Amino acid sequence: PMASPETLVRPSSLPPPPMASPETGLITKVPIPIERPGSTPSSCGIPFQNSPPRSHVSAWRMRDETGDSPTCAYPLVADDVIIGVTICQGTLRRADYIFKTWYQRIPTKFMGHSEARGYDIMITGVDADDYGSTLGKGFYGLAKMYEDNPNLKWYGLLDDDCFLYPDGLLTALSAFDPNKPWAFSQSDMGMVRKGGPTVWRMFGGAGIILSNAMVKAMHPTLRQYCFDLEERRRDGKGGSYEYLLDVALPRQIHSNPVKQEYHRLYGLHSQTPGFYLNTGQGKRDLPNGLPEIPITFHYTWGEYVYHLDYILNNVQLCAPPATERNSRIGVGALKHNPQDRVARERTWGNDVHAMLLEEKGGRWGNDLLGYLVTMYEDMPGKEWYMFMARSDVYVVEPNLRHLTAQMDPRVPHLVGRMPKGKEASKSPDPAHGIILSGALMAMIWPLANKTLVPHPPFNGRELAAFAAEKGATVYHVDTLLISTQPNSKPNLKMEHESGRTPNPHCTITIPATPVIKELKAKVWDREKGVVTGSVTIDYVMRQVHGGLRHARQA
Repeated sequence: PMASPETLVRPSSLPPPPMASPETGLITKVPIPIERPGSTPSSCGIPFQNSPPRSHVSAWRMRDETGDSPTCAYPLVADDVIIGVTICQGTLRRADYIFKTWYQRIPTKFMGHSEARGYDIMITGVDADDYGSTLGKGFYGLAKMYEDNPNLKWYGLLDDDCFLYPDGLLTALSAFDPNKPWAFSQSDMGMVRKGGPTVWRMFGGAGIILSNAMVKAMHPTLRQYCFDLEERRRDGKGGSYEYLLDVALPRQIHSNPVKQEYHRLYGLHSQTPGFYLNTGQGKRDLPNGLPEIPITFHYTWGEYVYHLDYILNNVQLCAPPATERNSRIGVGALKHNPQDRVARERTWGNDVHAMLLEEKGGRWGNDLLGYLVTMYEDMPGKEWYMFMARSDVYVVEPNLRHLTAQMDPRVPHLVGRMPKGKEASKSPDPAHGIILSGALMAMIWPLANKTLVPHPPFNGRELAAFAAEKGATVYHVDTLLISTQPNSKPNLKMEHESGRTPNPHCTITIPATPVIKELKAKVWDREKGVVTGSVTIDYVMRQVHGGLRHARQA
């Protein structure tokens, strides 16, 4: 039978709030089996379906001549690669963000001037700790990495404000034979003529990647070449550009006895994602948009590193059965600023029936019941409804369908993230998102009796109690997120092999306004706002995680 307004009991007579554990009898963990089509072994980066992706390169002398190479031609795993990151004492905190994220996924060495507590730092012998010291740290660090690991296939040099996507790096490099002299960077950052041979600058901020054969050819003269440059700098000769690693390294590659070429590898980026997605200059640099295999993004540090690491490494697309792809889903979110609608319409809003709800006043106040009734009346006939108390959230539509496909919408179901302890009164928390079956919404709708003024409070706690009273199954899921911060601080002394991060999972909601307060002013301006945040996540979900091609494995 339908519920009447009088059945909505007041908080004083409610049972204790449901906790996220099976002991209460109210909460059931939703089983989410990862059923994916067959994909390749992860011996070349990103597992994929159908045909492998391709790496794109262009010669530095002929910027318009682009070559495509199929990936996975040369199997590659993380332990075949080592990454050297130049660090300084003044910016040592950046190393902490790296350590908590991609450092755990690929062998990495910090290259510095002196020891620092908690970090394994390769002491390069460079008697300086400033921006200019990256020249010596890069040359001497590369020599030391090769001497300690002469049989690795690839060697990388990165700055401490560069974000690395290891799966993208492995996928891109698997197209090339490490026994041939390859050197990759974003080598189109301007031509340098003074102080030596004319070269295109290898933008170190985007990362420089060298094959074993290339480093083997460079190694006999690496230290001496750098020593001679430092002597010239001490004598006051030449201009400052000569002493950038970006310029000195390509000149050493061209000089005797190495005499090799280097290439631009698409996926190495000298800027943050928002620069390429939302600025005219970025779109001129990459007229075809960001590639399906991103490798690095420069000018990235602080908590924004956590965000990029989460959406690239911890989220996977979990497709529902083919019969469920067209299930009717309505999503309602509270509108907080005019850009919310723009963000939704440019990204996930076209995949489901979505609406923005004005924050209510008067009879309903900011009451959850009022919002649910509005959704039910304005989006009738849906099989599933999802309410979010904030609109700066990206909804991963395939994962939402993957979850709802496991339940019958004709049966009352309530799904949410159920806090524990002091936060239990918020169960389920609307900020994370609440999912209701059409059957449960039909039971809730009669509660909106206009004669009931004022009506009793109705929040997440009351919703869960009402659902349980009506025989609904109340589910707890941990894939409704409001933060992409790491759950706990790792031990800074743990070894690389024991510090692997959690497997990817079928995240449904992702905050679209990450914390970017620590970025430089010009970078902050490019990355701020719900539109840029949503477009960046949308790029990762549709192009990197697979649109139609890639398939992550849990």
